[in-house]
Order: sequence, then C-alpha cells, then structure tokens
Amino acid sequence: PLHQQMISDFGVNLEDGRSQLALERLDDSRLNWQVVMSEGRNRQIRRTFAALGYTVVRLHRVQFGNYSLGNMKRGEWQSISAS
Repeated sequence: PLHQQMISDFGVNLEDGRSQLALERLDDSRLNWQVVMSEGRNRQIRRTFAALGYTVVRLHRVQFGNYSLGNMKRGEWQSISAS
C-alpha cells in the first residue's frame, strides 16, 4: 500500500530524478489524495503514482505558488497584478 511516510522518506526514482511529494489521504477509500510538491516536472504526479502501481484518473490543481482557488467556483476569474 501507498504510505505518505514512504514517499516522504525515500521518494520515488523516476527517469529524470527523484520525485518527492507530500501525500495526504482525503478519505478512507484510498482513491482521493492531496499531493503537495515544491517542484513540478512533466507529468510528475502521474509518473510517481504509476511507479507505485497506481493510476491517476483525474487531477485538480488548487494552488500554484501564491495563487489559490480558495472558494472560487468553476468559470469564475480574478484579475491579478503583474507585480
């Protein structure tokens, strides 16, 4: 089984280097996970889970750097400054 401590302690070796993610199970079904990463390489989450024997069906990004979706609904948008 996939364990957060296993990923945090050892990471997962991928072709382009080690992938280290912080994982949190969101429910008891083992289907929904929160993934936190500081560096995002091409398809890193999908490749990491595949290396552990899991298939990622859907991803939903909720934060990028300092920008977060918060309570925004689908189709809503906000202006951001360039500074």
